[in-house]
Amino acid sequence: MDATTYDPTREKYHSDYTGGGRATGLFASSSSPSSPSQGSFFRRHKRAVLTGSILLTICAAAALTGLLVAKPWNKNTQTLGSSNNSNKPTTTPSTNPTTSPAQNEPPPKFSKDPTKPTALEFDANVRCNAHTPPLSEPFLYGQQPIRGVNLGGWLVLEPFITPSLFEPYVDQGVEDEYTLTKLLGRDKAQDLLRRHYSTWVTEDTFKRIRDLGLNHVRIPIGFWALGNLAEDEPYVPDLSLDYLLQGLKWAAKYGLRVMVEIHAAPGSQNGWNHSGHAGKIHWVDGTLLGTKNGQRTIEYMTQLVRLVNGPGFEHVVPMFGILNEPAIFMLERNDVDQWYKQAFAALRNVTGGAGHGPWAVIHDGFLGLSEWEGFMPGADRLALDVHQYLIFDYHLIRLPRAEQVRFPCYAWGQHMRRSNEAFGPTLVGEFSSATNDCAKWLNGIGSGTRWEGTYANEDDAEDVDETVVGGGAAAADEAHQKKKEVQPQPVPQGRLQQGREQQQSPSLPPLQLTADDKAGVISINKKQKREVRAVPRDAACQPQKNGGPQSDYCSCAKQNDANSFTPEYRKFLSDFTQAQMDAFERGIGWFYWNFKTEANALWSYFDGVDHGWIPQDINNRPGGCKSFVRRADGN
Repeated sequence: MDATTYDPTREKYHSDYTGGGRATGLFASSSSPSSPSQGSFFRRHKRAVLTGSILLTICAAAALTGLLVAKPWNKNTQTLGSSNNSNKPTTTPSTNPTTSPAQNEPPPKFSKDPTKPTALEFDANVRCNAHTPPLSEPFLYGQQPIRGVNLGGWLVLEPFITPSLFEPYVDQGVEDEYTLTKLLGRDKAQDLLRRHYSTWVTEDTFKRIRDLGLNHVRIPIGFWALGNLAEDEPYVPDLSLDYLLQGLKWAAKYGLRVMVEIHAAPGSQNGWNHSGHAGKIHWVDGTLLGTKNGQRTIEYMTQLVRLVNGPGFEHVVPMFGILNEPAIFMLERNDVDQWYKQAFAALRNVTGGAGHGPWAVIHDGFLGLSEWEGFMPGADRLALDVHQYLIFDYHLIRLPRAEQVRFPCYAWGQHMRRSNEAFGPTLVGEFSSATNDCAKWLNGIGSGTRWEGTYANEDDAEDVDETVVGGGAAAADEAHQKKKEVQPQPVPQGRLQQGREQQQSPSLPPLQLTADDKAGVISINKKQKREVRAVPRDAACQPQKNGGPQSDYCSCAKQNDANSFTPEYRKFLSDFTQAQMDAFERGIGWFYWNFKTEANALWSYFDGVDHGWIPQDINNRPGGCKSFVRRADGN
């Protein structure tokens, strides 16, 4: 493989990537260990030490010390337990109850000496459940679906996930991790983050993820985890990297595979708060600073890939997300394409070329899946990530519930199948159960909501053809005829929207739907980069075809209180969530956003399980697209 090159005088990226043959079909070319001696596992031995006192003072002490003895992993000498054929998870973790580590107990550290890489030790027989191969065997993407959750809000802070971290400082202008750490200063910020890192995710978190039947975890991390920050970057360096290693050790213990993903890049790849710094984009934006930040991102990425590619890691980290949600619709597409190619080549170069290292995952940049058809043909184990959220689309948020349930099955599912064939392995890295944007600070601190008509950018909104909503198939078809593709316009100066905006793709061929379905498949053109008018409160509450209101409460007052959800609403949430899961498994699978939140239940997988709209065992879910279609047909 030729090394990537960077020409600062042209402010462009150039790369040559290995065309090793992108996996298609069942994508069964997942790389297996290249050498059995590279892995190792834990064997626990206990040694009792007894000391006795003499003379008149009697003092006895016993200590059992667990010694970790690393031995070479030999696939041929390992056998799976007889319980592998049962429906219960087959694992060999310690039988001791899990406990959260003390906050002052330091996490493990990566070795930064390239000649002495950190080795990840684990038991080769561990598997998270009977549907998933043990860690010593490759996961066959496309043959078995990814069913995972995100550990969001852990190593990259988000106000809507953990508002308690931000509430004391909102009046002082804090809105993201950048402003929080800048206000607190390095020492106080480090103390705050250490407490947060050690409590927000614990070993119990991974155990519960395993117990719920999931098989993957996506762990977002910021570039500051690798240190080497600029003088004007106030983030706490290095600390989150240690907790990432702790998380990977826990994942290995419970047989879970991990997609490590860079969530925040220098200069901000999208200008939203979950990039670390809300505001303007200074990443691959055509300026010298943006180009330098693009190169810095690749340097951080290669450092991180090198760390998680040591002996044993190939079994636990089979996927690596190159960068979360770059706002390509606000940038020059060709520049980002070239950056993707350079980043991919750098990843393959640092892991030993084609056939080695993790799958590389790129994000669609909110252009739509069809925009990536034919991109980098033949690339070795390259996957495409799309994030699907109904709530950031003006029309979809106003659809009747029955149509909201049908939409993933008849629209997103077909798009996933098409992308799987025309691009290659395609996954959904984020989705949720939410059909409103009422979660506190979801759109950014102080930004309001579309659901109540208080979204901050409403004054800049464009008029919307009101006949589209509730107008049936004819109105939907007419609206589609009126809409035309609009080329990206320059982004106005000032603060960018912080919401997780859904850029629908109008360029896919028409879906083959029934007349009743068509009203639910409305692809709004948002490529003008401005939010459409927020949902008027009376429109959100108007009666629908079934005689009932679209919302139980017509406001955000109780939308986050899962204890007050009616049985009918819980049933809807169950149908909607499982329909999405089915649709996304027409690709290679999904990661739910998020595993938990402090107070926003519709974004919490754990809350969904606790309150009944997500099954206790996701591998035996009763609903989904087939169930919905069967009920609708009366069969």
